[in-house]
Amino acid sequence: MTTERLDKIEEDLEALTTIVAATARHAESAQESFGRLNDRLDEYIYQSQRIIGGHEERIISAQGSAERLEAVFAMQQRQMERLEQNQNAMQQNQGVLQQLVVTQQDQLNRQQQQIEAINETQRSTNAALEQLGSILNQLLKNQGD
Repeated sequence: MTTERLDKIEEDLEALTTIVAATARHAESAQESFGRLNDRLDEYIYQSQRIIGGHEERIISAQGSAERLEAVFAMQQRQMERLEQNQNAMQQNQGVLQQLVVTQQDQLNRQQQQIEAINETQRSTNAALEQLGSILNQLLKNQGD
């Protein structure tokens, strides 16, 4: 094999090593997150079992709480669906607003160009008027002589 090919293989191995290291770091981070989530879940299960293991009144109360939580979850689910719909509508509105901004900017640019053209015309007209005034003054001066 040539040195260039060996260098290329070496570069590829370094790149692969970097990717593997990054993947390992990501996996560790995911594992730590899973560990924390698992601890929370274990705590939740423990507390749930403690409540269920209690008196019959507490079980009935927990069942009522569970039903209320399910209702809250269902309500939150509906709210999330409405929120997603609102977000989609907002994104559509944002697109329309962006198009309006572009249109307004185009109109502003055209108006600025028209103002510049008017200003240039006014400057030209003023210069022409000054020349005409100068010519008239010279003519009057020549007639007076």
